[in-house]
Amino acid sequence: MDQAGRLAKLGLTDAEQAEFFQVSERCFHGWKKAHPDFLQALTDGKTVADARVADSLYRSAVGEHLVAEVREVREDPDGTTTTRTVSKAAPSVAAGIFWLKNRRPKDWRDKVEVQQETNLHVFPPAAELEALHQAAMARAAERARMLVGRRERLGCIDLEHREQDAD
Repeated sequence: MDQAGRLAKLGLTDAEQAEFFQVSERCFHGWKKAHPDFLQALTDGKTVADARVADSLYRSAVGEHLVAEVREVREDPDGTTTTRTVSKAAPSVAAGIFWLKNRRPKDWRDKVEVQQETNLHVFPPAAELEALHQAAMARAAERARMLVGRRERLGCIDLEHREQDAD
């Protein structure tokens, strides 16, 4: 468990740890389910690694001062002398954008989400459909009567034949 926690602190993924322990990823995930202490060690290690990256990202985004200690070895009989130097790092635009996109996604994200409500009930209720159907049928019957009357007036329909068909 200690080894897995240390590897997680170094940023290794589950797949990389499974390879390190020479087991399949499935087996590694089985260990996490079967051993709560193992899972906790991994979680704690990943939390430490994530916090270090977040801190580093923040420092890079704001261009924080970097302090470096340099030791010079002199030929003096005293030994070494420690000199402190301070250098300023320019802020990283990419780190700043990344930070803002994750901290304030509503204000800084690239993708704009549009919400649209869609009515999935595109058909009217059954009673309304029935009324529409009856009205359409009445219009069709009226149109049919009008066309038959027009054909009769033009002599296109044999009235005797029509009366026999009606019987």
